[in-house]
Amino acid sequence: MQNPKRKLNVIFFLCFLPAAVYLGYCIGLMYGNEVTLDNLKPLLFHYLLHSFPLRVTPWTWKAILICGIIWFVIFLRVTSMDRDVKPGTEYGTASFGTCKEVNKKLADPDPANNKILSQNLRISLDTHRTGLNNNVIIIGGSGAGKSFRLIMPNILAGARSSLVITDPKSELRRALANSLEMEGYRIVSFNLVDMDDSDGYNPFAYIRSDNDIIKLVTNMMNNTRPKDAKGGDPFWDSALSLYLQAIMSYVWYECPKHGKPATIREMMDLLNKAKVAEKAGDLSELDQMMEVLPDDHPARVAYLKVRSGAKDTIRSIIISAHARLAYLQNPKILKILDHDDIDIRAIGEGVYENPDRKTALFCIIPDNDKSYSFLIGLLYTQIFQELYYIADFKYGGSLPIHVAFWMDEFANTPLPDGFTEIISTMRSRNMSANIILQNRAQLQALFKDTWQAIIGNCDTMIYLGGNEPETHKYMTEMLGKYTLGKRSSSESLGSKGSASSNFDVVGRELMTPDEVRRMDNEKELVFIRGCNPIMDDKFHTLELPEFIASSALGSYVSERKRKSQEEKDEIHFYIDAEGEDADCESYFYQIEQYMGVFRESRIFDKLENLEGRYLAGTQMLGSFLHKYSNGQVEAYPVFSLENPDRVYAGGQQLIRYPICGFLEDGKITLGKEEEWGELFQKGNEVMNVTEPDL
Repeated sequence: MQNPKRKLNVIFFLCFLPAAVYLGYCIGLMYGNEVTLDNLKPLLFHYLLHSFPLRVTPWTWKAILICGIIWFVIFLRVTSMDRDVKPGTEYGTASFGTCKEVNKKLADPDPANNKILSQNLRISLDTHRTGLNNNVIIIGGSGAGKSFRLIMPNILAGARSSLVITDPKSELRRALANSLEMEGYRIVSFNLVDMDDSDGYNPFAYIRSDNDIIKLVTNMMNNTRPKDAKGGDPFWDSALSLYLQAIMSYVWYECPKHGKPATIREMMDLLNKAKVAEKAGDLSELDQMMEVLPDDHPARVAYLKVRSGAKDTIRSIIISAHARLAYLQNPKILKILDHDDIDIRAIGEGVYENPDRKTALFCIIPDNDKSYSFLIGLLYTQIFQELYYIADFKYGGSLPIHVAFWMDEFANTPLPDGFTEIISTMRSRNMSANIILQNRAQLQALFKDTWQAIIGNCDTMIYLGGNEPETHKYMTEMLGKYTLGKRSSSESLGSKGSASSNFDVVGRELMTPDEVRRMDNEKELVFIRGCNPIMDDKFHTLELPEFIASSALGSYVSERKRKSQEEKDEIHFYIDAEGEDADCESYFYQIEQYMGVFRESRIFDKLENLEGRYLAGTQMLGSFLHKYSNGQVEAYPVFSLENPDRVYAGGQQLIRYPICGFLEDGKITLGKEEEWGELFQKGNEVMNVTEPDL
């Protein structure tokens, strides 16, 4: 494609070439005249004005050629002086963009389809609309607002996606899960901080074939290998992989036939059965189990290959397996791995394949103990493998639900092998990664030779501030330079004094490293591919209506944890009173304060079910303990069981059944609250009544 400036130069040359030819022709007409310096100018003007009729002289062609050459030389001289010169751009054209111009270009008109990048900046999740991927790198030091200013507002008010959240210490789950649950999300957690409060994750639940067994073996080997392990003889890793392949194949193929689920517990049980025979012909319990399998059974084939080695070699392999998987002997870990509640498929396609039912998976990891971090790596690897599989083989390459990975403490989370390739291809599967770091050095330490590829596959970068010098320099490079005018003057005094003034241009960084370091703590930098960098306020999370509503719901407590606390008598329903009149006090208090009754209250079980006795198909609950009287009506409240309200209080989820009407003289009257609300007020209680005559 030809340079536009070169086109203009050619047009300029051709426009003035006829003038040079005409000048040469007129000079040629001067042939036959005595030409001197005195009459050259008058003669030339004469022939310029009186060149007709056309005639050719011995000078004509020579003069035209000479004038053409002179014009060509002048043209070259002029264009060479102007070559590659753009006034005001000599050192760069960097400048800050505005949120308004970027929103106009990249934001979706529907706020529910946007990702929140700053207080005023939004970007659509529709990659076809933006032409960008949704991957984001977030860099910020401790306390810069990575969770509070970006993760929380995006989860509460950003685009509706299924969520996989790395959640150190469970802070995000406590703050957000109640709100997400009310939005219809399925809440699951893989909890390595409080293992009793973890949902189940069974890696065997996602095996479909022998290939998947090999993937699981590779996954387990990669995630249990120490990061600082030096390269040794690859034989031992290969032999151990073959041994685990034999064990896992047996578990997957054979355990269900014996009425046992295929689980890690069964795998560990088989490992414990392995022994090296001291005498020829002796067989361990595991040997005997493998011997009865068909010759072509995958477990038997792999196991015989391992057992064909020398005794000391086999013993070393068995010991290596026990050492590598020692942490899996923890009873609490085995309990988590016994069943699968996480249901990875539902994350990408919806609960029961309903795309309106999304999932929020919280991966809760301790920030001071990495003993079980390999399990998070195992889970993450299998999540990517499973979501890629159903995207490619079930949904034509793209998941029906966008899946957003919020990877807090990215540097401390084990990652799948080939994460660089994963992040470069997840866009087409309707997935995105939000990588959260404290500084650039963490990324370089994780991906020594490929860290730039990670940045290259994230079309958005957000810098929230920090105190790491190399990151400051990197931000300065990202911001670029702009051209700045410089005027200088000098003056010398004395009898022959002189003065001079010069104007020049210089280049300056948009922000120097020092200015990046001193950036206001309420500001952030946003870099979007194809756009000028933006400096804007960090998001005002405290003003977000969804955050205010979420805070009012209190801290999330899982149903499993709540039941456990109730069994240990660690949780109380404070509406229930104590003493002789406890039932009466609780009964009247709930009706008058909440216009209903709570399922968790002990008084609930003392109320009478009216289902089918008055209105067919309508579930109601009648209170025959005490009635109310306002002087005109004497009635018992009746509660609806059909549309209960969920109330979050004190870390509990309570179920409130509202009053739907009243029972008077054996007849039920249903209606709105204004029709009976004044009846059920303090002071209208009637004590010590008998049950109504039905």
